[in-house]
Amino acid sequence: MISYVGMIQIRSQHDLPVWRTGIQIRSQVLSAGLKMLKNLKKDAFSRAVLAAVLLAMVSCSVLAVSFSSIFYILLSGAAGLAVYGVQQLRKEAGAK
Repeated sequence: MISYVGMIQIRSQHDLPVWRTGIQIRSQVLSAGLKMLKNLKKDAFSRAVLAAVLLAMVSCSVLAVSFSSIFYILLSGAAGLAVYGVQQLRKEAGAK
């Protein structure tokens, strides 16, 4: 027997707990993301990074580019280290 919950096809009653768990995890990830967005600093740099990430993700989705989210994480880490390095160089130059 095949039943439909919303647009999700459930083949047996054994699949139902798996779907519920998946939906619970997705809602927790969404609420954590919204909480992080709410607590984000409201300065120009944070907004620029947020806009760049959203633009990159949407453009890769629209253009159907196969790009792993791990690379987004690595690129974000590299950008953060670069900004930190530039800030440290400016502090050293200002201290002299």
